[in-house]
Amino acid sequence: MESTYAILLVDDQVIETGTIRTIIENLRLPLHVSTASNGEEALELLRSNSFDILFTDIKMPRMNGLDLARHAKLLNPSVQLIIYSAFGEFEYAKEAIDLGAIHYLLKPLDREEFAAVMDKAIEKCRKHRELQASGFDDRSSSDEGVQRGSELPTGSGSDENTRKVVRDVQALIQSRYGDSGLSVDYLASEVFLSASYLGHLFKNHTGQNLGKYIIAVRMENAKRLLATTHTKIAEIGQAVGYPNPSYFSMLFRMQFGCTPVQYREQGERS
Repeated sequence: MESTYAILLVDDQVIETGTIRTIIENLRLPLHVSTASNGEEALELLRSNSFDILFTDIKMPRMNGLDLARHAKLLNPSVQLIIYSAFGEFEYAKEAIDLGAIHYLLKPLDREEFAAVMDKAIEKCRKHRELQASGFDDRSSSDEGVQRGSELPTGSGSDENTRKVVRDVQALIQSRYGDSGLSVDYLASEVFLSASYLGHLFKNHTGQNLGKYIIAVRMENAKRLLATTHTKIAEIGQAVGYPNPSYFSMLFRMQFGCTPVQYREQGERS
């Protein structure tokens, strides 16, 4: 029998949570759905129940979605966090990523993108349960990584092995940045480490968050294409791993302070 996972949908617009529940049912996702209409109500549910996924809007009365996400991560660090909101609120996306959100979805929801994000979240939940069943704890990333990482023996030579892993990961990112499936989980599987431990190693070695590094590489390549080609912006987004044009534009503005259109126009004027 397929495992089921608990998801909490939070939005002050009841029609929104009803629509998402319907999509989940139509997709036959293995999710048990609960709903809340504001952050405070959601926090009470999080305190009294165990949820695998938190799917929340940002702008809500009483407590916004980002504050809710902070509380949720303190209560349960392994909860999978998905933020969704209107495109005009893109300035919150960076904070959502900093909080550990696995994705920032834009309203109105695209059914295919939603399905892909939920599949990713469910897979993360499944792996977390497998780790728990094996006696591992995601929060003990160092022990878990040494246990699983054949590239990282303890003792002499481990520093060089760490450098090799980081170089391999950077090379993979440079060669695969156009693949929308490129993620920390994918990179971890390629170097035979847990995602949490790989992120820990990468941050210690480079001083950079691995997820943000992937975004930075993609954005630098997008900037190059905007400056040197006449390719349509949507096609450039696709070429650097972002098939959703709005999401691509939002991340580009987060990175450089202007939209792809504005960046190209600035280059044409100079």
